[in-house]
Amino acid sequence: MFDATALTSYADELADDSTPMANTAGEGDEGTDRAAGAQKNAWAATVQAQELDEKVLASLKPAKLTAAAEVLPQITTTTEGVKKKDVADLTSRVRPNLVASGVPYGAAEGLFVKGSRAKASFELGNLAALLKGGYLAGSKPGDRFVLTLDVPYLYTDDEGNLATTSSQEEWKLRCALADQASRATSGAEGAPASLAAAQEAAAKAAADPSTTERAMRAALFANEIPAGWSLWQEHDGSYVQLTAGDLKKGVSGRLVLRYDANGGKLDASAELPAFEMGFVGGVPSGTPVSIYYGYEVHSFTAAAPAAREADDKAEAPKAVYGDLKRGAAGSYALVNERNDATAKFSATATSAAMPRTSAGDGIGYLTHLVRYEVPQNAPNATAFALGAAFPVNAAGAMGVPAEVLMAYKVDKDGKAEANTTEDAVDTSNEARKENTFVGVPGKGGVIVLDVTGLTDEQIASINPAKASTLKALRREPIPYTVTADDRIQLARTGKDGAIDAGESRTLYVAAPFAEKAVAFPKEGDTSDAVTAVFDVQVATGQGAASVVYAECVETSTAFTAKEMGLEFMTDAQEKAQEEAEKPTEPAEPAEPETPGLLTESRDPLTPADPNVQEPADEPTAEPAPSDDPSTDEPANEPADEPAAEEADEPAPGYREHPEMAPTLLLTAQAGAALFTNQRRAMATPFSTVEMLADNYLDPNLHVGGGTPVDGQLNTYMIKTSEQVWLTLQPNYRYADGFMGRSYELFGLEEARDNAVIFRLDIPYLYFNQKGSVETIDAAEWEKNQLEGMKFKNDHQRLAYFPNTDALNSYDFGQKINGEMRWYTTEEMTDPENGSLAAGLSGTWYMRYKGKSS
Repeated sequence: MFDATALTSYADELADDSTPMANTAGEGDEGTDRAAGAQKNAWAATVQAQELDEKVLASLKPAKLTAAAEVLPQITTTTEGVKKKDVADLTSRVRPNLVASGVPYGAAEGLFVKGSRAKASFELGNLAALLKGGYLAGSKPGDRFVLTLDVPYLYTDDEGNLATTSSQEEWKLRCALADQASRATSGAEGAPASLAAAQEAAAKAAADPSTTERAMRAALFANEIPAGWSLWQEHDGSYVQLTAGDLKKGVSGRLVLRYDANGGKLDASAELPAFEMGFVGGVPSGTPVSIYYGYEVHSFTAAAPAAREADDKAEAPKAVYGDLKRGAAGSYALVNERNDATAKFSATATSAAMPRTSAGDGIGYLTHLVRYEVPQNAPNATAFALGAAFPVNAAGAMGVPAEVLMAYKVDKDGKAEANTTEDAVDTSNEARKENTFVGVPGKGGVIVLDVTGLTDEQIASINPAKASTLKALRREPIPYTVTADDRIQLARTGKDGAIDAGESRTLYVAAPFAEKAVAFPKEGDTSDAVTAVFDVQVATGQGAASVVYAECVETSTAFTAKEMGLEFMTDAQEKAQEEAEKPTEPAEPAEPETPGLLTESRDPLTPADPNVQEPADEPTAEPAPSDDPSTDEPANEPADEPAAEEADEPAPGYREHPEMAPTLLLTAQAGAALFTNQRRAMATPFSTVEMLADNYLDPNLHVGGGTPVDGQLNTYMIKTSEQVWLTLQPNYRYADGFMGRSYELFGLEEARDNAVIFRLDIPYLYFNQKGSVETIDAAEWEKNQLEGMKFKNDHQRLAYFPNTDALNSYDFGQKINGEMRWYTTEEMTDPENGSLAAGLSGTWYMRYKGKSS
């Protein structure tokens, strides 16, 4: 069989002396014959524009198909008769995300997968904390949790451009048609002489698996179906169940991963799908191919009383219902190109000791060394980043909770201060968005140090409970941000982030665990293992040319029990202990407790014996001094305060939807964690006003659901009762800076005046003597409802129903008599008079209202 992906002519592949000749006539006759042949085969230039035979497509479907009702969720708020006031907000229970790593990523190109595949895994957030012992779906038969993926099949259209389809049947037929057209234009023996002959031959060839064995497509790969899940592929509204053998070869099309374990009840113990993404066939370089992912869930059931707090006397909870469905929650672009950006990453646990105290209020640090190494032949790294999570379980144990991660924030002078409100640590979303945080030795937060250039002995001398050991090595804790799922993130650029080829950098990461939060057996000195997850990445190049390479590293470490001793005390506590042991010199009384990690209103992490406060001089959050050992003071000499250095570049963050904290650094929502400037305190007003380049922003709507119309760009057919999902992809063309102005720096009014505004034209529809008409003029539409019943006008229109993410992130407005009218969320969602219930039509404006710029 001919390779459907190889569109080079058959004649071109033959040697000169074996190329078939039409005849041996003279040049004039030969030219005439060629012209006649070209005219005869003119049909081949429009073969893909022809309507496909529905009977042929139907014949290509798998023999055994399962109805959608047996595969997809069937329980909704409508089927359960849930009143609007009782609809559950399921967005607070799950944070789905698809995480990609293992290959370079470029903002303009996507994931570079030529000769390799990207690793991908689904994340649902910290389900232990989000579900608190409860579960999603599984409340009754038909109540299902599904993850969806749209992985396109590829073919070449009549203009030679790469085209996509989610239909396997359409792909098979189009590949066969392309092959027949190629045979005709190349003069191959037995080639079809007409469109009808080509269509007949293509119908037969499409049924032969060898026709598309190596044809172009994006695909997902894995050795096994994820445990507890079933994998389904859509075929014109019905489904076929796929096997591990299918997955090994690579699966494409509209895919559904359905959770089947535990009676369909998805809880924190569920194993989540992981796979690889790549290409099959000779996909042209330079053309990004997007893979979309989504999810659907309709119920949540809280934990039964026995699994909840001991004083919870409530009856066994019933399921609550909501409709959380995202057909296109995010996407990744794949490109069949190579990039040399790479790095070697490792995260090694170096210490996990826990003091055993009679009160159970000890604190032990889990320490890791996270290493970034750029190979000798790779491009230099211009920046590196770290994400780290120490997830807690449903009981809030076996990890590091937000109250500890966020115990201390960085003030305007760069110093650590207690992050409290009403004597409790402020873990609100506002606090996460507005602050950076920092670890304070022995008191709270994660201690992150750049220990590049230090010897093994120097690193071993660091005690995260004692600030003096950091000061002796001239190292200061590095500030970080905290995401919505309690993950710390930081990035380093400039001289602090550069890693030359053949060189490496090492971060020291120490996370404080509470003694009573770690499970020890009744007998034995080794605890159950705790988990640490590190997201590590480097960036090469600058600006729009930046390429990111990332990996995810997970460790599982058990704590070793030790007697309470000096190694677990802060400097002040150790000094107080020494003073207390002198019989003639009573110990100085402890200073009043500083609000923060040690407040008695919650679980302290520091040992209660002795309970002495740190000296008043808190460690600052200034950038760490240079890691070049030649510039540091020797560790065995008295270490004065380090000399003031020039301010480094502002601490970088990640380009992301400001209202959504990414689960990992490299995510679809985060735009693959490009290193962009996010220290708002360094922003300054613009000194001049000038026209922005057109290519700063290239917004596009990406469609999930509906049926693509053959031969039409971005055109979809939907039924009256059907809904499609539209995802706005801004498609940034810049890698640094921001658009708009932040609320914190410029105030609410100025931020609104400078906010990014998108315009949506959602047409009204009506019929007249000329046929169907689209308009965004409501008055014109209403007028034509009354003009002649023969046109069957019944207030047809397209309507947009914003989800909660859109309402939380954007103000909605209309121009009324030339004046802009912005609506409040309450006005939009009012059940009687609000626009949301009826759906939005006409011209609407969406103004970004996130607190970041």
